[in-house]
Amino acid sequence: MTRARVVSDPSTVAVGGAPFAHLLPLQGRVWNALLLVAFVVGAALRAWQIDIQVLIDDEWHAVHKLLRAGPLDILTHLGYADYSIPLALYYQWLYRTIGLSEWGMHLPSLIAGIGLLLIGPRLIARWVPLPSRAVWTALMAISPLLVYHSKVARPYALTSLLTFVAVVAFHRWWQTERRSDGWIYIAATVLAGWLHAITLPFTLVPFLYYAVRAMRPFARADWMRLASLGVATAAPLAKQNARDNRTLTSLPSILRPCNTRPIVDGEL
Repeated sequence: MTRARVVSDPSTVAVGGAPFAHLLPLQGRVWNALLLVAFVVGAALRAWQIDIQVLIDDEWHAVHKLLRAGPLDILTHLGYADYSIPLALYYQWLYRTIGLSEWGMHLPSLIAGIGLLLIGPRLIARWVPLPSRAVWTALMAISPLLVYHSKVARPYALTSLLTFVAVVAFHRWWQTERRSDGWIYIAATVLAGWLHAITLPFTLVPFLYYAVRAMRPFARADWMRLASLGVATAAPLAKQNARDNRTLTSLPSILRPCNTRPIVDGEL
């Protein structure tokens, strides 16, 4: 009888019971504090010594391109070197207006790297509990690769953010059927692919995942939804790919040494 009374007493059955109820707000504050600390540490690591960061290796590809090509040429062509078209256009705008500098070239990556820490936990708050979000943010904050990507004038920090947004938006679209989430997914996927085509296998893989789910059991309505979003996503990607591939017919001339020249003093 005593055991039955103890078990049936709601104040003693679990950690979330009355004796421990006062600990729940404290736990929430601890995890929120970890979120804040992770964000501050991550932002500091990404901004540390950014003012003395110099251009190295592949960061020069876009600079070489903007010195010998106009905006329309950059916009409509892929080069023999792996420069990112949107970043090259941004660099050329800097070059022709306020001036091209290492700080200006690194700024988009820095903002994107910090932005992932800021908006990432918010995007997954609906499905992921606070402790998991706090630990995830802490791991992202100290990730050596993500910190490095935030310090270089390359598209990787931007594509990391956009790929994350695209995958989350796809999941939200699948769960809620809101058109706004579908448009966010399309925009993030296309922009990430424009920055660097290597992102497309990652942003398009949700179609495969949810197609498999729609097969067990077969759901015609879900397949129609996937097909409609797939067409809406493929259209701008196909147009972008057709525009960029105009250079394929002139590839031999692009690869000729006469099309490349060293940067001379006073050009930057």
